[in-house]
Amino acid sequence: ELPREQVLLSVGELTPRKGFDFLVMSVGQLAPAQRPTLKLACNMVSAEERAYVEALAREQGVSLQILIGLNADQLRLEYNRAQLCVYAPVLEPFGLVPLEAMACGTAVVGVREGGVQESIVHEQTGLLVKREPAAFAAAIAGLLANPALARQYGHNGRAHVVRNWTWDRVIDDLEAHLLAV
Repeated sequence: ELPREQVLLSVGELTPRKGFDFLVMSVGQLAPAQRPTLKLACNMVSAEERAYVEALAREQGVSLQILIGLNADQLRLEYNRAQLCVYAPVLEPFGLVPLEAMACGTAVVGVREGGVQESIVHEQTGLLVKREPAAFAAAIAGLLANPALARQYGHNGRAHVVRNWTWDRVIDDLEAHLLAV
């Protein structure tokens, strides 16, 4: 296991629907001394959204790093180094990013909406929080203040992914469904 850095990681295309502005506002509500760097790992970037999120980070006093075009190994390393994965897309149909984070043993704080609720098990593999910056910041602060709990969520998350989200499991579930028809 790699040592964790003072970093919150979020992953996705840098567009309005991924909610990176919400994450910046939430991190901006943390006490300055407790505020980790927010890293965004992006595979596609809207120049307009990037400028907006960077300006918002400056306004909120949030240290922001935008990583573009990471390969799978580099992304895995970022997940493994982050203290937490934070994820707040707008009505995402499926929460793949939380599953990737959990596969790396990283606890997740995500919005309680859409498909994110299908991948994070609240208070077992991470926290599901309403889309409200103060509440999201409080959830982040709670896990930063209790690294043992964050590690436990990360451990539970890895076990959850191995147990429920591997290709073997998907094939078994599909086969069972087809045989039942």
